[in-house]
Amino acid sequence: MINLKDKKCLVTGGTRGIGEAITNRLREEGCHVLAAGKKNGDLSTEEGIMDLITYTENTLGYVDILINCAGAYQKKSIDISETSEFDKIFNINVKAPWMLCREFIPRMINKSWGRIVNFGSIASYHGHMDQSIYNASKHAILGMSRALFKELNDYNIRVFCVSPGGTQTEMGKECLGNQDYDTFIDPKEIAEYVIFNLKFDNQLIDTELRLNRFFIDKKEKIF
Repeated sequence: MINLKDKKCLVTGGTRGIGEAITNRLREEGCHVLAAGKKNGDLSTEEGIMDLITYTENTLGYVDILINCAGAYQKKSIDISETSEFDKIFNINVKAPWMLCREFIPRMINKSWGRIVNFGSIASYHGHMDQSIYNASKHAILGMSRALFKELNDYNIRVFCVSPGGTQTEMGKECLGNQDYDTFIDPKEIAEYVIFNLKFDNQLIDTELRLNRFFIDKKEKIF
């Protein structure tokens, strides 16, 4: 296990939910963390993504660890969905991570060290009714992560795609339906799992982290 002290980290969506939990753990490890929220750049537009890139460069200079945690969710049937909604969700869930990777990977290559964590979802592996845009975006981030893993492996840059099931966040409440919120995953548990994988530096690597609930409800185990 390596020491993450003084590593420079950007966490998108770092002011709430899973991103906030990861931000807190990185700071406990002694990292310099920029927890990016909407005030640092609106990721639903290319201009906003560029604003965040500029802000990050002015604040941190470069990035050793990139956590793409910001996400947008929509539940809506395809016949009443708008192209503008497609663009917004793909900008936040896919385009922003891609542009941030493109910007900060060259420095990681020069240093022969880096960590990239892209957040997928259980929707990266399944299809759900009335979630065509969201599911498509999460399949896309998984595919991008798989490609980057192969592209960057020779430079000692590790790329992970973390795909949690239902989580106790505001977005989790949007996806709740008739499920038991008390069985949803605690964001702090996800943060612990992410930090472990960031610090692990031996031969073994887990590129796709599918994090499921142990219980569907208070009485029934999911496995």
